[in-house]
Amino acid sequence: MNPSPSTIDKIAAQIAEFRDTLATARQTCHALECRAAEIQAAPPTREMVRDRVFAALEVRTPAVEESLDRMIRWSAAVRPEDFNEGFHINMTIPLLNLEPKMIMAVLWPQLLAGIDAKIASIEWSPLALSNEEKAAQLAALEPQRQAARAAVEQLEAQGVKLGIS
Repeated sequence: MNPSPSTIDKIAAQIAEFRDTLATARQTCHALECRAAEIQAAPPTREMVRDRVFAALEVRTPAVEESLDRMIRWSAAVRPEDFNEGFHINMTIPLLNLEPKMIMAVLWPQLLAGIDAKIASIEWSPLALSNEEKAAQLAALEPQRQAARAAVEQLEAQGVKLGIS
């Protein structure tokens, strides 16, 4: 016995509905994967960049602080009548000769303030996230991603059994 045209139409409609459901599930899964990728690729926050720059500069800090300490201790220990000549020899000449340690010792606070001001003046992406924010957003998204993947896998398995792709 041949199925009636209305039965064939019903089956065709169910197959079309199944394909639409599978396509929607795949789109949802893809959208959630894209959102997770966006979160992962989010630029760092202004504070993170500032911390990274200052951490990189801390490598030079001990030498600079040592030079400053040495200058201050010398200034406190020198006899007043020897201060001008000693200051000229210990400070002015090295600065005029552009000795890096002396320049850094004198300009270090201004350098840090300038870097801080520059970082503060740059227009920052509104998409910037800290590591904690990224982790929280990914954790909140993960149950949805898992559910979407499971739904797609279940529908694809049903489609294979039914011979529908």
